[in-house]
Amino acid sequence: MASSEAAFLQALTDLPDNAEVLYAFGLLERERGRPREALGLFERAEHLRPGTVPGHEMAATLLKSGNLARGMAEMINRPAISLPEVKAPEWDGSRLDARTILVRDENDSVDTIMLSRYIPLVALQGGLVSVECVPELAPLLTGLAGVEQVIPRGQSLPKVDCTVRLLDVPRLLGTTSRTTPPRNVPYLHLPDGVLPFRFPDDQRLHVGLSWVGQRERDRGIPLPVLMRLAALPQIDLVSLQRGDQAADLISTGNRLFVEEMGSHCRDVVDLAALVAGLDLIVTTDTVEAHLAGALGKPVWVLLPLGNDWRWVDDRDDSVWYPTMRVFRQSTDGTWTRAMTRIAEAMSAMAAGKRGRRG
Repeated sequence: MASSEAAFLQALTDLPDNAEVLYAFGLLERERGRPREALGLFERAEHLRPGTVPGHEMAATLLKSGNLARGMAEMINRPAISLPEVKAPEWDGSRLDARTILVRDENDSVDTIMLSRYIPLVALQGGLVSVECVPELAPLLTGLAGVEQVIPRGQSLPKVDCTVRLLDVPRLLGTTSRTTPPRNVPYLHLPDGVLPFRFPDDQRLHVGLSWVGQRERDRGIPLPVLMRLAALPQIDLVSLQRGDQAADLISTGNRLFVEEMGSHCRDVVDLAALVAGLDLIVTTDTVEAHLAGALGKPVWVLLPLGNDWRWVDDRDDSVWYPTMRVFRQSTDGTWTRAMTRIAEAMSAMAAGKRGRRG
């Protein structure tokens, strides 16, 4: 990374007014966890040659810099995601006055969980709201306030007066760092008849772990880094990991220290019930992290350098979830400092639980 920075600095010395060099250096700065520096480079590039910086890259950098209003406005320039055709105009954010509206996600479960908090606000505009979403999330979204029906993607869609993509709703409702995002949690709930998983009613702290997400762009953390937590007293570790990476417990020799439960979850409802029964979730930027936040559960997120647009720089909390804490990878690429802080905080949390039960 240092050699790349030196190369870009030399290129800027040789070509100080080259918009492409400024843009490329900005991407590197953002990857290094310096979005504000990246934003300055992007804006210089745009001044020199408008259109150099793709809108979605500008949006991500603005959001990571804490400028939610401009960032959400730039989100309109994100790459198009193809969805089934609906013959209805796009909603412009005006009062709906009993019109029907279809709110549509874009096939990303993390975005859908995080932004579904806005769907009841659409209903408050006076509309009759239907939601089209990835099938696995349909049971959870059915319980949102003001939602008339939830249609899993692939099923026939109703005739409506207008449509809106979920990623556009924050912009249309005027998201700013002062007024929103709405932080009232929980805003997702277990479906009727589904109860939280019951762990033993003891004085031990039950902690769920997930170390890599299921999306191609998700950045994980090596499982052995998390296993420092196995040495802490009065703590039971539970794996929430799904997919091929669930086998990491065996391949790294840690199966004896963690109860493997994630791969037994048949769907997201099972996962939500498991999360709801835990005392704490420790994870990277995964569905599990956002599900825990939406359910109002304590969740600690390990963030690598070059993380996603939803994480505002220089904060150890989340603008999206009040029950979430953030522990960041050090600039040298190690996790030692973050894991030390997590171990100390977890020990204190376990002691607090013992004190309450004692």
